[in-house]
Amino acid sequence: MHPPQPRPVERLEHPGLPADGHPAQPQRLVLGDGEPMKGVEARREMYQESYFVYYVDLPKPPKDDKVDEFLQKAAADLVAAKTRPGHPTTKTPATHGGYPAVEVHVQFAPFEPSSGMVARVVLAGKRLYVVGVSGQVVPEQDRVEHFFQAFQITEADGKKKDGGK
Repeated sequence: MHPPQPRPVERLEHPGLPADGHPAQPQRLVLGDGEPMKGVEARREMYQESYFVYYVDLPKPPKDDKVDEFLQKAAADLVAAKTRPGHPTTKTPATHGGYPAVEVHVQFAPFEPSSGMVARVVLAGKRLYVVGVSGQVVPEQDRVEHFFQAFQITEADGKKKDGGK
């Protein structure tokens, strides 16, 4: 079975969620001193995983030369908001659907590499998205990659980093 299909709306539909999963619940996430992000989380009991999608409309997006710095700060704020200090963390510049992003990997237990969080922080015009999975996950798992590939930004008021609209 595949993980839930994320959509950038307040309600997450999840036809692939197994019977032992809990329905998606509306949530809020605050990164640093920013505005609360709207979102949802869905939990799968079989794999002990949580899938999440959050977004916030920024009053003023960062200038082009500050996007990477902004995303790195948002990624650090995400780690602070969803984990405890001291976990090994990597933050790698990336793109998602042509939009600038940072991929975040957090390992929760040093001797249990499959316990952690994999997330992407994506900037699409004036909207900031946080999409991820936490629990018994590693970035290479098919269900984690499928979840990220299924997340599509359908509208944005800004240019993609690769020059597309």
